[in-house]
Amino acid sequence: MQAKIPNGYRVAVLLWAIVLLSGCVMTTPVPDDHYYRLPPVAVTDRLPTPLFAGPLLLAPVRSSGILDERSLLYTTEAKPDELQRYYYRHWVDAPARMIHAQFSNWLEQRGVAATLLGNSRQQPAMARLDTTLLQFERLMAKDEIKVRVALKLRLENLTSNSVLLAKTYHAEVVAADASVYQTVVAYSRALGDIYSRWLRDVAGVLQ
Repeated sequence: MQAKIPNGYRVAVLLWAIVLLSGCVMTTPVPDDHYYRLPPVAVTDRLPTPLFAGPLLLAPVRSSGILDERSLLYTTEAKPDELQRYYYRHWVDAPARMIHAQFSNWLEQRGVAATLLGNSRQQPAMARLDTTLLQFERLMAKDEIKVRVALKLRLENLTSNSVLLAKTYHAEVVAADASVYQTVVAYSRALGDIYSRWLRDVAGVLQ
């Protein structure tokens, strides 16, 4: 004959099991969210004379799909065409908006235009610069961490309705170490490289 377990004992065992399970759950640390800004690109020299005597319009940077989100993206050498995201690491804003602010600051610091406009409603512009973000990812290589950036830049003379320069620029920079912080620094170095190459090309076109 099977012994009958008192109801009170069953309740006590059940409550003790719940306490133990709760303790296990509470001891598991919850990952912290991390947010990153895009550092400014250092400017060491200013053009003696602006390349654009009239206003230059820097249109908002365009992006699409997952590049339009705040997630930090990464890929691996084994699967270079598979983009993945970090769940607890984010940009403070969408990369396109951060790049627009950074590029605008860089153009002003370099003295590229006599007047730099941020939108078409401020005043008529002499030229317009359109930017499209095509690639912005962290590559997890075997022995190092890299960032890959690609921008499509299109410069139009609004006076003559002609395209002065339309080119896609790629940059790949190795991060100083495996930390995400140094990856963010590498992103700015990559963007600075693209901005400088673009400026050299524009100077050659306008000569």
